Amino acid sequence: MQPPIPAPPADIFSLVRYDAAPGTAETSTRYRAVFSLGPVDEIDGYGGRFTSFNPANPREAALRSPGRWLESVRSPVFVIEGAGGNIDSLQATRNPRIRFVPVPGADHFNVLAPANRVIAQKILRDSGTATNITLSATEITTQ
Repeated sequence: MQPPIPAPPADIFSLVRYDAAPGTAETSTRYRAVFSLGPVDEIDGYGGRFTSFNPANPREAALRSPGRWLESVRSPVFVIEGAGGNIDSLQATRNPRIRFVPVPGADHFNVLAPANRVIAQKILRDSGTATNITLSATEITTQ
């Protein structure tokens, strides 16, 4: 059994999972890097069954739709999704701080475990005043 991975300080990394917006906390420069797994561009497409807010309220939906906020991102963001998932709608951004990692042969769900393993190791090895993390689909598919 492997020893537990120590958690980094809260202001170093943010892990955004599933349908969370990669533009909420990431518009701050407080974060060294942000990892967003499987985000969608417009959250109101989920409907009320998969949300914790009222999707009929346009303001609530707009605040949680990352496609509207990507140009505001100021920290490095890695958007990781299976190539068969929903990454295409977000790739329209021209923000150079956002790095897309579409993983061939993966979908919205089976990319999570291998991506989390790679991300954890990268976080532990990150050093310096700014993040030195790089991430590729090849690294994730070999897990």
